[in-house]
Parts: sequence; structure tokens; C-alpha cells
Amino acid sequence: MKVVNINRLFKVLTWLLLITLFTSLSSDAKDKHYVDGWFIKNNGDRVDCSIKLFMFDAKKISYKKSKSDDKEKIESSELKEIGLIMGDSTVILHKYESATYSALGKFKAKQGKKWMQEIYKNDRVIGYNMLIFEGGGRVGTNGTGGPTFASGKFLTVQYGLRMSENDYVVYFPIELWWDRSDTPKAFDVIYRKIIAKYLKDYCQTFAKSFKKSKYKIAEFEEALDAINSECR
Repeated sequence: MKVVNINRLFKVLTWLLLITLFTSLSSDAKDKHYVDGWFIKNNGDRVDCSIKLFMFDAKKISYKKSKSDDKEKIESSELKEIGLIMGDSTVILHKYESATYSALGKFKAKQGKKWMQEIYKNDRVIGYNMLIFEGGGRVGTNGTGGPTFASGKFLTVQYGLRMSENDYVVYFPIELWWDRSDTPKAFDVIYRKIIAKYLKDYCQTFAKSFKKSKYKIAEFEEALDAINSECR
């Protein structure tokens, strides 16, 4: 069962890009990159506010209770949920333990808790994304086939998955432009290798076939459907 409309998410992120571009031209730098939303503390208290966009591993979250208020900060460790209202959609983030693979293919556990959004859930596998908010961003492809970049701050996305019996999310250290277009083939190769390594402990036969398959990271949900079906 998919829990997030991916097409809607792309529209939301495109909306954010436009907001980012417009605010970069604004003389009022204090309100750049804030969106309406809320956070819920570990004790259950909810605070409705404007939240400054942040990286998935942010230690502190900046917010304003109203536009006229000064910026405040709260430790990420004090929060259990963050909601970001983006256009006509809401991105709800929770913290999950994470793991990944090194460039040499070594499994790296205990990468810390990261803010992620659950975008897919079935009985065997759960899919996530993490919003990357940082300086510079890929905005297209140049005449030689390489990426072009722009100044300012932009959002990109990383994906991760969790098998139902695990308490951690394995994420892929591959940043995608949010419309998932023009994804380099090298990204797909890295992605398939990581998934194949991870799946060896759950379904070896499918892991081998996945590595040789044509699955693309830009078609993440299709791979999750296959994993859910094959890894029993």
C-alpha cells in the first residue's frame, strides 16, 4: 500500500523550488526558506509554527511562532515528529535509525537517526525518502550531457528501504533531482549493487537477479513492489 502520492510530492517540491527562487530575490532575508508546519515534542506537546527547511541529519531545528517573532531553535533530539505544509500537501517526518554501504560495498550500521518520510508501505518492505536541503543544486543538463547547477539552496531527495523485521533504514547515498529525470546510468548501477548486497540475507536468488536487472532508482517504487513480492 503506497501512502504518499509521488506525483503530488514532485509538484510540492517544484513549488518549493519556485519559492526558493523567488525568495532568493527578496530583500527580506529573514524569512527565506521557512514553511508553515508544526513539530511534536517527545512529551507530546505540539507547536504550530513556521519551520526553516533543514537537512535530514540536522541537530537543531529553527522556527518562528509567528512572522513577527524572532527565530528560535530546538534540539532535534527533543522532537518526535515534524510536519511541513508545502503547497496543497503535507510532508510528515519522523526519525529512523539508519545504515548504508560504503563506496567499497562495506555495510555501515549505526549511522544515526535521520528525519525521513515514509512514502511506501507493504507487509514486507517500507520505503522512505529524505529531503536534502543544501547550497547549490542540479537544475538540468548542459550541452555536453553534464549537470548544470545554480547558486542558492535547493532540495534534492535520497531514498531508503527497510525490511519489516529490521529496526533501521538502509539508505542510498545518491542524491536525485526531485523530478527524477536525467538520472545518470551510473546511479542505477550503484543502486542495484547496494540493493543486491542488502537482499542477500533475505532472498539470495532475487538479489542476484536484481543486480543484473534494469531497475532504476528513479523507479524506486517498482523495485519495492518486486522486493515485497519476491522476498518471502
